[in-house]
Amino acid sequence: MRGWYFSFVALVLVTGCGGKPPVSEEAAPEVLPAPEDLSASEVLPPPAVILLDALDPLTLEMPPQRVGAALRLAVAETGDIFILDSDRHRILYYGADGRLRNVTGGSGQGTQEFNSPSDLDTDGLTVWILDRQNRRLVRLNRELNYVEEVSLVAEPGQFSVPIWFDAVACATNGDVFLLDRREPQAVRISAAGDVLATYGGFGSGNGRLETPVDIAAGPDGALYVTDGRRLLHFDRSGNFRDQYVYPERLVYLEVSGETVWVTTDQGVLLRLEDGYLARVALDPAAGPPRPLDVSTTRNGAPVLLDASFFLWQFSSAAFN
Repeated sequence: MRGWYFSFVALVLVTGCGGKPPVSEEAAPEVLPAPEDLSASEVLPPPAVILLDALDPLTLEMPPQRVGAALRLAVAETGDIFILDSDRHRILYYGADGRLRNVTGGSGQGTQEFNSPSDLDTDGLTVWILDRQNRRLVRLNRELNYVEEVSLVAEPGQFSVPIWFDAVACATNGDVFLLDRREPQAVRISAAGDVLATYGGFGSGNGRLETPVDIAAGPDGALYVTDGRRLLHFDRSGNFRDQYVYPERLVYLEVSGETVWVTTDQGVLLRLEDGYLARVALDPAAGPPRPLDVSTTRNGAPVLLDASFFLWQFSSAAFN
């Protein structure tokens, strides 16, 4: 599984983070002992650099109205591409060939309208939109028709804190996660909007958050959070499991199976490798030197958005 650094994107076949079905209520989570303390200032040395060779980029068809500067991306196993254009309060739907198939949205509170949406995710059949200023999570089908919504307004039996969210992520088991950068805290919610587990909370110690940016979910319901120079790992119940530190600030991330990809604010691509964040070297003649965002193909290979508004796909053989 979304700060925004670009004004338009072009994309290739990639894979969303997994299933979106509503989450069921469950018994109280198991509380595990905290792992050994790690200093937030500690920088772990990365292993050997990984070299990737890129395939050809894909350019998207320009929509009727020029896109804004705040964009997010989600791509399904089918190859369908969904772009959130927050400045225009709309969703763009592209086929795997880069042709525009549908556009929905506009500023408002209706079922096909949004107010400063901040993130999206898809399982290929439905698309979840985090409609931030309307305080709701909206579910659309693959053709961008309205299906349902989950209220994110603080009401009895629902959210106490936080009530403003910035990022959404999902797992293949149907878990849905939300991130509030101001609290700062992440939560796992039910179909009714009830909080089933919490992650983080303000602080600099193990499992605490200071300036989180993005979240992504693993296939087992584990949650990963980029926070400053740290990548934090929680289990499904909200227990802190580990953290990984890099000299640069971490921005966006994507989880595919057991593989975790991360970008930095300096445009470096990282992969979580044997407990370290390893820098990925990109061939300048074949791929972008400064990736801005990352997603994956269905086989887990990374796909990078570069500053020239292309997405570059990498073959799975390049990193296996």
